[in-house]
Amino acid sequence: MAAAKDGRKAPVRKTAAEEQLPGIDDARAAFAPALSPALERPRSMLRALSFRPPQLLHLEGGETADRVALALWWAAQLNCDDPEGMDPKASARGPCLSCPSCLRIGADMHPDLILLDGREGSIKIDDVRGLRPVLGEKPHFGRWRVIIAAEAQSLGIEAANSLLKVLEDPCPDTCFVFTA
Repeated sequence: MAAAKDGRKAPVRKTAAEEQLPGIDDARAAFAPALSPALERPRSMLRALSFRPPQLLHLEGGETADRVALALWWAAQLNCDDPEGMDPKASARGPCLSCPSCLRIGADMHPDLILLDGREGSIKIDDVRGLRPVLGEKPHFGRWRVIIAAEAQSLGIEAANSLLKVLEDPCPDTCFVFTA
């Protein structure tokens, strides 16, 4: 820390990433529907899958908000900074939902989370084409890149065909989640 002219320590400046870190309440609100006791079984199954994540995961049934929240919870499970959350012996644990990675995922600010949102309209081919350059890279911040196609049934024909071509070649360290 640098000393100010009068001998006092200058305040520590936050980095741009720290300044943009969302509040815990805001981020946790995105996960709230997934934390419902009714979704304990799907969360348990996802925790078991997190030690060897599949390339493609399909979540269906229930309410739209529940499916999207569960997909975000899965992304947090895969990228949580809490080492106990990834301990196979602690199978009842999920993501901490308070580390920087979980907070960014909850606020849709994580660089390795891509949300193709079909909740308010169709997912366009340009959205899918935008994935191609990213998929050739390793995840930047987390262990896994998670691409969520929220309400995948709203994919346009061209977008669906383009996405199928992307899925033909497995992308290392990338998990696709389709909700419908």
